[in-house]
Amino acid sequence: MGTLATGMGQMTHASVFRRWGNRSMTPGHGTQMMSSMRTEAAREGEVMALTLAEMVATARAEAREISPADAARAVNDAELGLIVDVREPAEYQKGHVPLAVNVPRGVLELRADPASPAAEAALTADPSARILVYCTRGPGARSLLAAQTLRSMGYPHVEVLGGGLMAWAEAGLPVEGATEPATA
Repeated sequence: MGTLATGMGQMTHASVFRRWGNRSMTPGHGTQMMSSMRTEAAREGEVMALTLAEMVATARAEAREISPADAARAVNDAELGLIVDVREPAEYQKGHVPLAVNVPRGVLELRADPASPAAEAALTADPSARILVYCTRGPGARSLLAAQTLRSMGYPHVEVLGGGLMAWAEAGLPVEGATEPATA
């Protein structure tokens, strides 16, 4: 957690920890706790900064991870509505999961919002569809944060590919556009 302010702010944050401290960290609780802390900090005129590690830990606690074998089965059984590669375009071009669309993490919000002029039609067509996101390894920061973002934007069925593209390739599953083995 970020550094807690002293005085009244410290008591406010302590009350949040007492309220949430005895709850198990099931999906959504980490985000709810952080939201509660931010709300109470804002009432006191404070800003609560989070580190990347804290953001990723919260996203990891909420993530639904799926193995490459289960993901391949879901693809073969037409159970996945969409596969989203959240890496940069150059990484995508070097190799990606077949049928994946490339929506880099840095522009995900713009591409996932149906009201955005930059919306990705494949992504916004059915927000209730089962979506698989992945990055190179992982689940890594990009795929975890992407899954969290999509869920917060109204995409309830988002899963993260365990081990990312590297695990997919290591499982002997097809990689399109691969000119060299997947690497970090």
